Amino acid sequence: EIHERLVGSEMCIRDRLFIYYLLEQYFFNEVSTIDFCNKFYDWYDLGTYRGYIKLNEQKWLDELSTLTGRYSEFKEGHDVDPKAFTSETEIKKKVKEILRHLQLSANVDS
Repeated sequence: EIHERLVGSEMCIRDRLFIYYLLEQYFFNEVSTIDFCNKFYDWYDLGTYRGYIKLNEQKWLDELSTLTGRYSEFKEGHDVDPKAFTSETEIKKKVKEILRHLQLSANVDS
């Protein structure tokens, strides 16, 4: 029973570190927008991370999920219906906002 709890908390820590790392990688242009959107989808939308996060983090990441799911790298799509698609600028802005919130949250929690 103790082993199971330790393994569970280990997974929680690993998953939390992964999302912080992915957000920072994207923020510092170490991963492209399309790769970021795909990794975020695999990890957040299909993964089990939601079971480990705080409600405020879930709200921010749900918002990011909506943006990444609507991302299009094709200008033509934005020209036809700008409200239907998300731009790289919008995703960068949301990632910056989330990183700022996470940093403030970490300062409050420590």
